Amino acid sequence: MTNNLVYEITQKMTDGKTLQKDMGEAAELVQNLFKDRYINKMSEVLNTHKQTAENNPPKEVQLLNVIKSFLPEEKHDTLNRLSEIVLLMTTFQNIQSDLHEVSVQNVAESYTGNQYLKKDTSIHEDGIYEIDAECVSAPKEKSNNLIPLFFMMAILGKGK
Repeated sequence: MTNNLVYEITQKMTDGKTLQKDMGEAAELVQNLFKDRYINKMSEVLNTHKQTAENNPPKEVQLLNVIKSFLPEEKHDTLNRLSEIVLLMTTFQNIQSDLHEVSVQNVAESYTGNQYLKKDTSIHEDGIYEIDAECVSAPKEKSNNLIPLFFMMAILGKGK
């Protein structure tokens, strides 16, 4: 009986087609597992934020929709694409905000009850940092907001 099992295993391992089929099945299992654990959840988060942005469009999208009525019909597609880009940017900003919140929570949780709380007096018992007055009063850097550029492209763009 043991010889039959050894023979069967040897036959499967030396047969290229069987080994290739098994490797393909293993790769498919890993791919499906990765998709179930990560990709589907990321897609769900993305779709939720996208739906939120579409249901509550930012003022830039609302303005683009109003501007449409004052421009020729051939410009409407451009404005629609710009609206989609602004909604996409809003979606990514919201996801980034969520990631930042989770990151801050993780840092606070890692410091709670940790030895660093006892050594560093700028971190309170709840894991929150003490506010630095100089930091708060420092001039803020301007963000690279591309929305005005999109408006200029839409209004000044060449129509056919």
